[in-house]
Amino acid sequence: MAPTVRRLRTPTRRSPRVRRGDTIVEALVALLLLSVGALALVGLTVTISRDERRAALRRHASERLEARMVEWSSAPCVDDAGGTTAGGLAEGWSFRVGADSVLVLRDTVRAEHEPAAVEASLVAARGCEP
Repeated sequence: MAPTVRRLRTPTRRSPRVRRGDTIVEALVALLLLSVGALALVGLTVTISRDERRAALRRHASERLEARMVEWSSAPCVDDAGGTTAGGLAEGWSFRVGADSVLVLRDTVRAEHEPAAVEASLVAARGCEP
């Protein structure tokens, strides 16, 4: 019997798939994701700045109401009214002597450009000496 020669198979090396670059689809998807993220950041920035502006207006409105209360607490018992506009806020107030010698203060502060966003009102009463 003749000797048989077995041929061993050597594993063939397959060349790795050459990747020359990203496809246009991958680039467009990446661009879309970056655009959505950038738009979200812009929207968040706008919302934050609007909220900060409204908070500042509310703080100024409450400061005006507080100042009017201090003025009212030492005001004589006579009818008086007025209004001011400054810093983007419009204020209207009145002192009225009501029944039983009660001095009533009515004060309203509104933002000129965003009246629905910032509005503060105050009604208070104190007794007057006859």
